[in-house]
Amino acid sequence: MVSGSCIQFLQEQSDVWSQLAEIRTPPIVTSDFIYVRLIGDRSIQEKDFGTVQIDRIKEMKKVARNFRRDSNTGGDMSGVKFSIVAANNHYAGFGPGTVNIFRQLLGLEEVNEAMNLSPQMT
Repeated sequence: MVSGSCIQFLQEQSDVWSQLAEIRTPPIVTSDFIYVRLIGDRSIQEKDFGTVQIDRIKEMKKVARNFRRDSNTGGDMSGVKFSIVAANNHYAGFGPGTVNIFRQLLGLEEVNEAMNLSPQMT
């Protein structure tokens, strides 16, 4: 478990707290931005990229809950000005499709076809 003095130091320096999906650490905000990477285990072969192959909604819901936290629910997101969420194709089969699912969980619009997202670009 990370100590309170470590968290305070990171916040004072506006440094970013980083955590790995496999390690159970608290979702601590130490800067004004959040960067989340959804990385798969390479069980999906590259020839199968292009559509979502693995249902990761349960995992993504856990991450999405952290985006909704405020000082009344166990985490303070009030200082966050910018967020980046990226998913590689190995996470669920198609990174852009995974990000759209995550956006839906947050109540955001999907990225549309006009952005010309294709499996070759991820």
